[in-house]
Amino acid sequence: MKRMKHILALAALVLAMVSCGKKVDVNLSPESVDFTPDGGEAEIALTSNGDWQVEANYEWLSVTPTSGNGNATLVVTAVPNDGSEARDAQVKVTTKNNEALLAVHQDFSAVPFLRVEPNQINCDRLGGMFDVAVYSNIDWTISTLPDGVTVSVDSGSGNATVTLTIAPLQNSFADSEKQVVFAGGNILAPVTIKQSVASSYDVVIDPVLLDVGYEGGTKTINVTCEGDWTVESTMDWATLSAESGSGNGQVVVTVAANDVYEIRAAQIIFHSSVGTSKTAMVRQQAAPDPHYLTVDPSELTFGSEGGTASISIGCDVEWEIDLNSDWATISSTTGTGDATVTLTVEPNLVIEPRQLSLFVKSGMLNHEINVQQAAGDQPLNVTLLPDTIVVPSSGATSAELNVSSNTSWQLQASEWISNLPASLTYGDATVYLIVNSYTDPEPRYGFVRAIHNGQVMDEVVVMQEGKPDLLEVDVTEFDVRPEGAEFTFHVTSNQAWTVSVDFPWISCNPVSGLGSRDVTVTVQPSMSTHPRTGHIKVTAASGKMVTVIINQGY
Repeated sequence: MKRMKHILALAALVLAMVSCGKKVDVNLSPESVDFTPDGGEAEIALTSNGDWQVEANYEWLSVTPTSGNGNATLVVTAVPNDGSEARDAQVKVTTKNNEALLAVHQDFSAVPFLRVEPNQINCDRLGGMFDVAVYSNIDWTISTLPDGVTVSVDSGSGNATVTLTIAPLQNSFADSEKQVVFAGGNILAPVTIKQSVASSYDVVIDPVLLDVGYEGGTKTINVTCEGDWTVESTMDWATLSAESGSGNGQVVVTVAANDVYEIRAAQIIFHSSVGTSKTAMVRQQAAPDPHYLTVDPSELTFGSEGGTASISIGCDVEWEIDLNSDWATISSTTGTGDATVTLTVEPNLVIEPRQLSLFVKSGMLNHEINVQQAAGDQPLNVTLLPDTIVVPSSGATSAELNVSSNTSWQLQASEWISNLPASLTYGDATVYLIVNSYTDPEPRYGFVRAIHNGQVMDEVVVMQEGKPDLLEVDVTEFDVRPEGAEFTFHVTSNQAWTVSVDFPWISCNPVSGLGSRDVTVTVQPSMSTHPRTGHIKVTAASGKMVTVIINQGY
């Protein structure tokens, strides 16, 4: 038995030694990859029978995943090469006893370029120092440097960082906008500087609205500011605990009692040391009105024949009546003290009841009287003329529509017809319709309906003529820099069309379409020392053609 234990132990030791000595292979396919100046991604097939790790210590290159076991797909990502030279890297994949290498190469751009980041700087009136990254593969200089701005370097070659120092705004209460322009060859790269008069020396207040009861009282305004400030009140009934201060603080507003019967307001204005101001509003309730106003009755009902009714007003001061109606009148709309007025209601001829409200007012006091009248025996009538309105494809701004009615009405219309009365209308009227322009070749039909209490009373047809053979472009000529460009123009059409270009340095997308859409134009860089001109032809199915001219400088 003891001998058997020795044999088993020896076998286990041999197995462990064999396992520890297992060879872990790793292979990559392909073993090299080339990137364009624009960068991008590439997939690499990794085959292995064990654990592996990736080594790639480059700012412009990354690999995922960075470790694993067994077979995998590596994704190699290269950022754009903004330099003036090509660059190379070596990615190493290692196991415990083996390794595989991937060679990476990236070209540089042969087309001259110059750009800056950021291209806009926003700052307050105090200015400051701001770094601008320059990306270029050519020599460059600062061609425009406005007053109030200095730079750490005014020229260079290739990539660089330029520090802009922006001076504080002096004696100015308006925002400032200026440009620093970087230039290389025929390329301009501006940096726009927007400097605001606002700064930490401005005064900030809270709250900005103070509501106070008629009996008066105190309210506190919190002030936030890094500089000196002053404060004033526009009304002597709102007094302040301080007239000035420095830094953060508080101002207590004391409001006297309001002995008048109207709401009143005051402004509390804070001024900063940099010339800006903020305003808080004090709004105080009116004193209770000691006067009285009574009205009797509060409701009146009339038959269809109409008639008159008396309204008793009890008041110790002046009063007035607000009545807006074309079928009821009042004997007097103003007065003083107690009075009796007469309301006259005209006969209601149509088979529908009607109602209105009139208001009796005195100071802050207000009473409403509801008036109702029974229906008559005449049928409701709302008639629209003419029966059909014809409009050209260009549209119309005053298509006349006549409404004849003995009751109230509203108009509804197709979405391309507008200028309808915004509110309920009564009786006869003339409406001048606005009709939008129309580009389809076939005519279109719309409607205008007269509505009364949700019921369609009458309808007219609006017919708009079509516009045949439509083909237009929004721009017919473009000027392009030597380094090339990409831009769009818009085709407006009511039919199919195609785009043709006979110049290899101009391409368009799409090259055909139906109806209206944008076309993207790409113009390649020019290496010539002479200007050149190309043409883009857009041809409709009908044979109509328009031309877009491309002028490229040198």
